[in-house]
Amino acid sequence: MLRLRHTKGPDTDLQMLIRATIDNLRPAVSYTTKWVKGHQGNVADLQSLPREVALNIRMDHDTKLAYDLPYEWLSKGYVEVYPEEGCAVYIENRKVTSALRQTLLDRWHEKEALEYLQQRHGITATILRYPAHWPALHFALQKVSMHQRATAVKAIHRHLPTQEKLFNQGRVTMCSLCPRCLEDEETNAHVFCCQNDEALTQRKKDWYELWKQLVQFKTSAIIARTWRHFLLPLVGL
Repeated sequence: MLRLRHTKGPDTDLQMLIRATIDNLRPAVSYTTKWVKGHQGNVADLQSLPREVALNIRMDHDTKLAYDLPYEWLSKGYVEVYPEEGCAVYIENRKVTSALRQTLLDRWHEKEALEYLQQRHGITATILRYPAHWPALHFALQKVSMHQRATAVKAIHRHLPTQEKLFNQGRVTMCSLCPRCLEDEETNAHVFCCQNDEALTQRKKDWYELWKQLVQFKTSAIIARTWRHFLLPLVGL
């Protein structure tokens, strides 16, 4: 528990395995640790980079290739306690390998948080079955302007000022029809699949830009296929 609590970064169990392996090689092998800036794979000339950075880029590339390995080789849902750990904490058969204190606090207050989300934002049990990766969302939102951040958060929580929402609130008096296609109610879902010609053209343009970035950053094929399989039907393409 103490070692897990004081270990920095994710995958503490793997860190312990690596440290134990290196310690067993002493005194024949000595090592030092050094921080290396990650995600520099967009640099064309790897020869111009320091050796540590080039190795880090190669590891990132090999990690993405691992997504295409046979299913039986992929990560398991349940991970046992390694002898080097001594002990581990599990929540619903999932090992906690980072941020132990925060994870336990989140679990302790989970019931109250779910009740608040359901009451305040109308988030249903169906939505909650697909948990979001909050650190990744936070990181992504911090990279955009305040206006874009506000719009993204409203879209995530289904609070866009659609015609349906405004009509139900009495802020518009005519109807809740979509002002673009004039065929269906403008709900949060309809915003992303409206069949108006201008809306379709814009979504196709946005999808092309997104796909170009996925290719540019050498996204794993299995992730790209998943995006295409699930996202395109949601946006009516």
